[in-house]
Parts: sequence; structure tokens; C-alpha cells
Amino acid sequence: MAGVDTLEVEPQPVVQGAQLAREIESDTELLRDVGQPAFQGLADDGRGLPAVRDFFAELIAVRCSGKYAGWGCMVVNAHTGAEHNDPAVRALLDEHHQQLRDAMCAVLETARLRGQLSAGVATDAAAEVLALLAYGVNLRSRAGADPGVLLRSVTAALAPLGPGKCSM
Repeated sequence: MAGVDTLEVEPQPVVQGAQLAREIESDTELLRDVGQPAFQGLADDGRGLPAVRDFFAELIAVRCSGKYAGWGCMVVNAHTGAEHNDPAVRALLDEHHQQLRDAMCAVLETARLRGQLSAGVATDAAAEVLALLAYGVNLRSRAGADPGVLLRSVTAALAPLGPGKCSM
């Protein structure tokens, strides 16, 4: 699925020591091989705000139906688990967040160039909000949130960016 971080993993018990180090190495490879290309695809999408809308629609679809519904995502699970205190895990989470935020910022700059952004939208701040919104969608979907509610929430969050450009 283009533009969506589709890292699905079942919740696992907290691990420590050598096992944690092995899992961090594996997770780093997974984020590099899956997350980075997905974020690059979003950043390179020349459609601007429609690409943001589609990113969230696909994210909600993946998280709320099918084989991986309710699993959340590895990154959100790590943010909420005890392993987030490990410096290597924290570095991996921070890197992932920066990549997501940078991709959102790039697609918002494209939207600005296409005349899709409302006057006064700060792309850096809006990109941070959109990254946090993606985490929220992942977290709420793990708790069984209704996809329609998530779609309406995303639509409301996107509306101030460009009136009439982000309806879902």
C-alpha cells in the first residue's frame, strides 16, 4: 500500500538484554525496508493534500479491517510499552517519527506550491500534527475504534489545512 506505514506485529511481551538488542536490530531493518520507502512515496507524491487524505484513508483501512485489524503498529506499540525506555529503542522511535514528520512536511510543501493550503498554515507545525494524528489512528484502531469515526476525525483535522481540498 503506497504511502502507508504497514508494519503489523502482534503485541509481544517486554524483552530485555540480548533479546532486546536482536529485536532492535530486526526492527531497524524492518523500518528501513518498509517505513522509509512508504514515507518517501508520500513525500514524493505530487498531488499535495489529496495524498495526505489518501494516506490516512489507507491507514484506517489497514488498521480497522482484515488480517491485521486491531494490532496497532510496531512503533505505537513500542511508544506505549516499557521498551521505550531503552536508548536504542528511543533512537529508533525518534528516527521513525522524524521520517514521518519530514514526509508530511514535504507533501504539505507540495500542497503549498499547488495552491492547496490555507493562508498562514505553518507546514512544520502541521506536519507534526499529522504525524501525531497517524499515531492516534494507530492507537485508537488497536482499541477497536469505528473506522467511520476515525475518518470523520481525520477529515476534521485536515479541514483547516485547505478548505474543500481534504474531504474524505
